[in-house]
Amino acid sequence: MLMLYTRPGCGPCAGLKRRLTTMDLPFTEVDITQDPAAAARLKEAGFTTVPVLEDTATGQMWPGVDTEKLTEAKRRHDRAQAVNPCFELGQIEADEPLQWTPTSGNLLVVGDRGSGKSAMLGRVLQAVAGAGWQGWAVGVDARCCAPGDHRVQVCTADVEDQLERITSAYELMEQRYQLMEQAQLAQECPQQVQPIVLVLDDYEDLRQRWADLGAQGHPGADQAEAALISIARLGRAAGLHLAVACRGIAHHLGQSLAADLGATVVYTSLWRTVPLEELSHAG
Repeated sequence: MLMLYTRPGCGPCAGLKRRLTTMDLPFTEVDITQDPAAAARLKEAGFTTVPVLEDTATGQMWPGVDTEKLTEAKRRHDRAQAVNPCFELGQIEADEPLQWTPTSGNLLVVGDRGSGKSAMLGRVLQAVAGAGWQGWAVGVDARCCAPGDHRVQVCTADVEDQLERITSAYELMEQRYQLMEQAQLAQECPQQVQPIVLVLDDYEDLRQRWADLGAQGHPGADQAEAALISIARLGRAAGLHLAVACRGIAHHLGQSLAADLGATVVYTSLWRTVPLEELSHAG
């Protein structure tokens, strides 16, 4: 993270802010006329004017624009984003940004039809592709996905295809765990894996169609929810993440996701984050 020390009416400060914004480098602005401690710190470091940038990752401070240092800061930021990206989900009240960090927990979006939950999943898939990850979409309208991007695979409406995709995700998770165990036994670093986000929309409808198929004797229908719960609990360590939209959590998967303390839970009908105890009564 970069700290940008400025003062009001400073033209070079405004220019450097524009430069950082253009480079997509996050920064925190500190007005030294409002922060005596920051002003004293700059003076102690030998700076007599602003703008001054501080790279909190390295402790380095420098005046004005230093292209070499900014380029290196940008490289570090991009590497961190590739490993641990934070996806923008949209805006909520008072223009407060809503974000999801997959490596911290899964995503559960609860809302009625027309509440915006499908559009939110579409934004997730676009962000996934933008981060260089893969997205596997089940039950998601193709119009909400990243069109023409090979990193987003949209499963057809065929129920057997949907069940096969979920089974593939579960089997991939197991394979990755086996590789991690082998690397641990050999005292080697495990290989980096391609992160995948499995996105499911209108989960109650999917679940009902799987149950209908199960009544016809299809073995995958009974196993689908169990496989998804396993992915929800264990998938992150193997690079598999879940983003699920539903109308309520009166099903095992929703309850499992809601119980994950690291999960991001959004109630789109109110377009705000909701405490878990409120979600337990959602229809």
